[in-house]
Amino acid sequence: MDDNGDWAVRFFLAGLIIVPVVIAFALAFPLESKRRKKSPGTLPYKWGYYWGVYWICFWSGGFLSIFLFDLTKPWSIQDKILAVGFVGIGAALAAPGYFVVKRRKWAWVVTTILSMNVVCWVVNWLYAKHRWSELNP
Repeated sequence: MDDNGDWAVRFFLAGLIIVPVVIAFALAFPLESKRRKKSPGTLPYKWGYYWGVYWICFWSGGFLSIFLFDLTKPWSIQDKILAVGFVGIGAALAAPGYFVVKRRKWAWVVTTILSMNVVCWVVNWLYAKHRWSELNP
């Protein structure tokens, strides 16, 4: 058995990826069915809900967990300032995800570019291109 705790770090990092995926998948379908009742003549928006919720969960959960991971040591004032900074960055990066869920065009652009993932750029461009007229400014 690995005594140095590497398994815990790997498990934790895997959770940072898997948990937002599961939460986003679980929420995308109910959000879509609620929206379809209000706007029956529009194109589906499941991927939009998935993308927005994933973005919120990943950034807020990731940055919150960075400073919660090691609670076994006493924190200096510098550690506390750094933790507050990480939470602020996480909140700032999670905010556009909320606006993707609210179907804002600018949020699609911001989250797509900040994803730094060419596959996401292509998928989101193709997806939003067909829904651009339905999205809010």
